[in-house]
Amino acid sequence: MTVLAGRWRELLFYPAALAVAVGCIIASFVQLGETFVPSWRGGYLVVLCAAAAVESYFSYRYLRDPVRRLSGTWKYHLGEAVVAYLLVAVGANLAAGRGNPIEGVPNASGATIAGCALVGLAWLGTWFTARDLWEVGEPVEHSSTYVPPIDRLAVRFLTGGVLLLVASGLTRVAFTELVDLSRAPVAGVILNVIVYLIVGLLVLVQGRYLTLRREWAEQRAVVADGMARSWGRYAAALLVVAAVVAVLLPTDFGAGLLDSLRVAMGAVVNAVMFAVGLILAPFLWLLSLFGGHGGKPQHHNPPPIRHLQPPPTTHAGGVDWLSVLRSAVFWLL
Repeated sequence: MTVLAGRWRELLFYPAALAVAVGCIIASFVQLGETFVPSWRGGYLVVLCAAAAVESYFSYRYLRDPVRRLSGTWKYHLGEAVVAYLLVAVGANLAAGRGNPIEGVPNASGATIAGCALVGLAWLGTWFTARDLWEVGEPVEHSSTYVPPIDRLAVRFLTGGVLLLVASGLTRVAFTELVDLSRAPVAGVILNVIVYLIVGLLVLVQGRYLTLRREWAEQRAVVADGMARSWGRYAAALLVVAAVVAVLLPTDFGAGLLDSLRVAMGAVVNAVMFAVGLILAPFLWLLSLFGGHGGKPQHHNPPPIRHLQPPPTTHAGGVDWLSVLRSAVFWLL
């Protein structure tokens, strides 16, 4: 039973979860690109990047064989790159509405270059994730520079989540409005963010269980029958509760990461303007000495230091400090 569960996890669950997680991130970047370039259609990249994630996962498993690794790994990767480029170029033609999908291929258009960059990042991120998933159940290395694979997975998961949140937020709020403290908060739940968090946590839960199982084996601990099933049930229940809380959260992303960011950016702008005022005040005062009539210096008091003040809170969209604090606590947790 344990062997079958392990095969199911390695051959079906992991690649599917990685494809969904990568698709969620790329979907946000595609939406962001379409916001800046309305004529561009990049939906095909979501499918290609998800497929690249699956291929990268199995590619890592295939190349772990030392014989295959020594017999031309670079040729294998070169073939992957060529196929990826051709698929991106054909997808760009189809998205542009060209009747001939191979028209102008090969080319170095902006859409093709951007698509290849996204596919390459998806492939590379999945490659390192597949490596960490493979090493989760292996014995630890006793080295000062050793980082457990479960920790590497967690950092990569959180990094992807931050990129996803920022890209998703920028599709809803113009970049120039981030420092506008009078702007109304962003409202609405972002579906791909919720899906990414749930899928990523499922992978981390499985990785954590494998890590504990290895530690139990090293300690020769007696593990109760059905531990794997109980772990899965409780993990699923926890994720359901987390999803419900995320959907029903009072802040509802209204004072989310970007809205907290705009408050922080406003404070930074104020601090910078105040510092600049302090630096320039003596020079402005010296210049004022030479600005009198008839060549006689005129004595004036130094100009007052002025810095930006946040606009007053209004019902139309001012800063709701309670919501910002509540959001900061939520993201910290």
